[in-house]
Amino acid sequence: MTRRRNTKVPKQTYTAQFFSEPSALTPGLHPGFLVAITEEATPPTWDMYKSSPRMYRWHFAVGHSAETISTHVPELVTAITSKIFSGGKQSSKNYTWHCTLIGHEIQIDEEVDLDPSLPVPCQVAISRSKAGKDVEWAIVDKLYPWLEGAALLSPTFRQKLALWWSMKQAGGEQPTEAPTVPAPAVPQMSQPAPAAPVPPPLAPTAAPAPATRQAW
Repeated sequence: MTRRRNTKVPKQTYTAQFFSEPSALTPGLHPGFLVAITEEATPPTWDMYKSSPRMYRWHFAVGHSAETISTHVPELVTAITSKIFSGGKQSSKNYTWHCTLIGHEIQIDEEVDLDPSLPVPCQVAISRSKAGKDVEWAIVDKLYPWLEGAALLSPTFRQKLALWWSMKQAGGEQPTEAPTVPAPAVPQMSQPAPAAPVPPPLAPTAAPAPATRQAW
């Protein structure tokens, strides 16, 4: 009697809660604002899953240049890190990015919470990844401080960013009013070890915004 071998295998599907958008950003350094950090399940098929079953997705509003970020609608660019929060010679990306945005090495007894300080100005080093024949995505390679960006965070610009982020969360629909944005507060998340010094920022590569980019 011949038995037919069962060829069916379990399937696993992963759907991200948020996505980066097809990007028009050029490779190099761009100004931006961290607008949110959300938590997701790490796909079991990823190498990261063994050390971090949950992961963080960082959401950035990224502009083409410092001269146009306040006048043209930014792109949504997301990046993923594990939840591992460790310093030392091999600091985790999650830990290093927190140090970069706070502006100092996190001490052993220090607590950090970026949420009350959002949106946080930063510079993102962008490279390109081709996801299909005609679609390219922006990849965040590194994160740097952008102290000058704080001067742009007027109440009006904060409202624009809040409205923009609400629209992204709603799937592209324009909300009727912007949510309340909390005032910046002193960052506070427990950390067992200090990290290596944060590298100095690269020189921004300013360029004119594409003609197709929408003004706001």
